[in-house]
Amino acid sequence: ESFGEEHQPITVLDKNINDHQGSAKCKNICCAEDSSEPFQPRSKTILEKTSQASGVGKNFRVRTFQVVWYNNYSWITLCGTSYLVFCHYCRKAKQKGLLTFSSKQEKAFTLDGFGNWKKALQRFKEHESSQCHKESMEKIILMHQPSVASKLATELENSQALHRTLLKKEISSIKYLLRQGMPSRGHKDKDGNLYQMLKTRAEDVPEISKWLELKRYQSPQIVNEIISLMGQEVLRGILVKIREAGYFGLMADETRDISNKEQLVVCCRWIDEYYNIHEDPLGLFQISSCTADSIVSHLKDVLVRCILPLNQCRSQGYDGAAAMSGRFNGVSTQIQQEEPRAIPVHCLAHSLNLCLQDVCKSFRLIQDALDLVREAVHIVNKSPKRAEIFNEKQMEDEETIFYGHQNLKPLCPTRWTVRSDAIKAVLDNYEALKETCNDVVDEDGDVALKADGMLRRLKKFSTLFGLRLSYLVFSPGEELSRTLQSKDCNIQEAINSSNLTGNYYKRMRSDKEFNGFYDRVVKESEGKTKAPFLARQRKVPARFDDGAPGHDFGSPKAFHRQQYFEVLDLVYQELVRRFDQKSFTLLRDIEQLLLRAANGNHFVIKETISDIYANDLDLVRLELHLKMLPDLVKCSNSAVPIKEVTKLETLCSLIAENPNNRKLFSEVDKLLRLFLTELQFQQLAQRRNVRSQCSGD
Repeated sequence: ESFGEEHQPITVLDKNINDHQGSAKCKNICCAEDSSEPFQPRSKTILEKTSQASGVGKNFRVRTFQVVWYNNYSWITLCGTSYLVFCHYCRKAKQKGLLTFSSKQEKAFTLDGFGNWKKALQRFKEHESSQCHKESMEKIILMHQPSVASKLATELENSQALHRTLLKKEISSIKYLLRQGMPSRGHKDKDGNLYQMLKTRAEDVPEISKWLELKRYQSPQIVNEIISLMGQEVLRGILVKIREAGYFGLMADETRDISNKEQLVVCCRWIDEYYNIHEDPLGLFQISSCTADSIVSHLKDVLVRCILPLNQCRSQGYDGAAAMSGRFNGVSTQIQQEEPRAIPVHCLAHSLNLCLQDVCKSFRLIQDALDLVREAVHIVNKSPKRAEIFNEKQMEDEETIFYGHQNLKPLCPTRWTVRSDAIKAVLDNYEALKETCNDVVDEDGDVALKADGMLRRLKKFSTLFGLRLSYLVFSPGEELSRTLQSKDCNIQEAINSSNLTGNYYKRMRSDKEFNGFYDRVVKESEGKTKAPFLARQRKVPARFDDGAPGHDFGSPKAFHRQQYFEVLDLVYQELVRRFDQKSFTLLRDIEQLLLRAANGNHFVIKETISDIYANDLDLVRLELHLKMLPDLVKCSNSAVPIKEVTKLETLCSLIAENPNNRKLFSEVDKLLRLFLTELQFQQLAQRRNVRSQCSGD
């Protein structure tokens, strides 16, 4: 059977193969010298071009390169020009002159190319086991592998990157613990919050387990150093914002911790671009002396270290101690002598608390009432057994059932609005408390003696009178304290609230109010205490007796009337004295000026403002900007039209809603910032939760 001219007999290879001798010089990507991987196309179109015919007649065969050979012999590379195969490693070694030990080098796999598919498997196996192929494989692989030094450098770099990542995990854990106010260490290393937190995070990041085993950067000294660096970074950021604000207020308070060391906490008050008030601590500093000169020296040192010039200080806030607020040589006086614009302001809420404290210290009646409240809480709440007895007595008391179940509340020296609630709780549970003390008397120990003494006091009319008088004094004072500590309270409202409270105390100081108060207490005492009686008048010692007869009250009512009037007189006088601060005149004038101008009313820039802020404000431009304020109010983007501006917060929001408003009303912006920088009601520097150790860390 004839196959035609296209099937001429071929003995070994097609004649065209000889035309591609030396195809290793192919410049395509398949034969490029810099190719790192064998060229192994799997496209049928390319593989069909490798077909070769052999034999005649029945022995005629057409053979092509098989894709499976790529899998069995990974070193095979196919030339896309000659469609012959080469050994990728041998050809590359030949090109680079790396074959130095092999005497027999197969040209079919290095230079000429191999295309005898009939004997392909046999030749592939022979070549793979040849010395030339082994040498080429070894040298090419070694050539592409990095050196030992490079491997060590890479390993070190990877290790450093991993440790850097794990250190960041530890730092983020420390940051979380600091934010939550939790200690990092425990009695043992593995009991600490930091170790346990890292152990928990190891469930998500397994590498942390190896980090814990290495015990690197986990010692107390290093953890403290990390905390210190974090604190310094936070402080630097705060100081940058304070300097950008332009003005700041200085606050300080000193107290003694339980390690018997005096420490000074220093804070700064500043206003951001949106008129938000910030009060940030600058640090804690141990001081050797509590004198005014020593504190002033420390404050100046802090300002120098923080690069805060004293001429930018516009307010001061301290407690009412003589060393801080002394008229002649106090801290505020010395600072104001150097910077007259640093106006001292005593926190109103703190002033009110000191006023009520003076009443407690000056009158035995009030002091005994608070001591009884404190002792009652100690007797009842310190023992579950006595607390259960008290609860049972409450359920039996009809008065308690009528007013509702109310537990005794403790007195806290650092909380200024809990005295009246604690006194009210004792008054509402008066009978239940008496019955509880009566049962506790039969117990053994010191508690029985204290309960017996309290029971005797509860049976006296003077005790009930003192509790009611204390409640009368503290309840309006604490309502005023809540008002002063509210966020939306302005200076005018604070002054008006203090005046109203003072007028209330003044109105209660009358015979009519006393008679009604006394009659109510007498009626309440029926069945609870003994009848009121007049204590025996003590005889004056002969060495002090001048011959004049002692005062005779004549009746218990007259005696209690004197106490009633003296308490109200003192609380009113202290309220007026402590709230009469010169700085409030300036603050009130600024507030009224801005509000009147914003509402389009006639205004006058008073001398109290122009004298103090002559160097801070351009008074001519300020007057112009104040006249333009009503137009700003009318053009506001508020959903509800503003009919009248009653608070400066409204004016602040109008200016802050558009950045250009701050430029257009630049002098009003300065005046607002000066006003808000002044310390008015709340001061964060009042620090009473003292630590066991004093340091700046």
